[in-house]
Formats: sequence, C-alpha cells, structure tokens
Amino acid sequence: GSSLEAIYHVVKAHLQDVSRGGQGLGLNGFMVKYFMEIIFHRTIFGNFHDTAFIEQASSALLVLMIAENTTFQEIGISIINTQVQEERRAVLQATLNQLASSVTAHANLTRQSRRKFSSEFGRLVVDIRGIANVM
Repeated sequence: GSSLEAIYHVVKAHLQDVSRGGQGLGLNGFMVKYFMEIIFHRTIFGNFHDTAFIEQASSALLVLMIAENTTFQEIGISIINTQVQEERRAVLQATLNQLASSVTAHANLTRQSRRKFSSEFGRLVVDIRGIANVM
C-alpha cells in the first residue's frame, strides 16, 4: 500500500512539474512506464481476489495513465490481442474505452475524483478479468 502511495505522489509531482514547463522526472521518466506496466499487469493478471490491492492500485494507476497515456493504450491493445473471438475483442475495447473516459473524467486528482475512479476501476477490473478469462 505505502509503495503504491509513494508512486502516486512521485508521478503526481512529475505531472505538476511538466504542466509548469519543467522536465518532471526527466531522464527517469521511463519509470512511469515501468511502474504502470507492473501495477496494471498485477491488477489484471494477478492470481488473487484482493480488492484492497485493486483499491490501492487505482490511485497510482490513475496518475500513471494520465502521465503515460501511450503506455496505457499499448497495454490495452495487448489485452485485446489476447482474444481470438471478435465479440470478446469488441467488448474489451468498449471496457477499456470506458476506463480511458474515467481517467479523463477524474484527471483533476482530487480526493473525491480518486475515490470515484477507484470505484469505477474496481468494476472495470472485474469486467476485464471476466472477458479476458484471466482468472
């Protein structure tokens, strides 16, 4: 939990600095992509039903997805590409689009927005897992 919270605060500071014209993490920006890949993979493909982890991961992933939207899209495409059936691919695409909309809607990162995103994210993780048969 505390490591996910630390990632949230580091990436939030990165976003704030970049929005003011700074370099943020600069050359260490690769860490944003790395953290997102690890946390997203563990959340979606982890072999556990720990809703507390999903809740804790949601704030870190929210700020990571804002900071590195391209990586989020790449992860989504890789999940979609695991499916052979076109209808499952379409449903996954719609679910991931819904997640992207949720990220945009809660990009102000207020406590209330993070709580709403966490709730929406938890439901979407269950949907993604069910569609992709990852559990």
